[in-house]
Amino acid sequence: MERARLEIIENYSRLPLTFWEYAGRGAAAAGYLAKKPGLSVLLTPTEAVVVREKKNERHPVALQFVDCDASVSMEGRKPSGGKIHCLIGNDPGRWRTNLPA
Repeated sequence: MERARLEIIENYSRLPLTFWEYAGRGAAAAGYLAKKPGLSVLLTPTEAVVVREKKNERHPVALQFVDCDASVSMEGRKPSGGKIHCLIGNDPGRWRTNLPA
């Protein structure tokens, strides 16, 4: 587990991450999400979750913020000017396009 954690940190430090607002699905809370091949980072008012995916295996690491205020409203700063398109599934009505990054 330690080796996997160090590998996540090393890969994370090399990649420029662009976050977009994430409304959440299921148990996932609203927050900001960044994805790169093999790596996802979700920031919420109560935690940060880093997930490394390798060979169809997921390796999540969750960092919970101690004594945090879960009702905090998150906001993005310094927009990159780019756009994100989330085309998940085969229903175009559920696709999210032109999300500011």
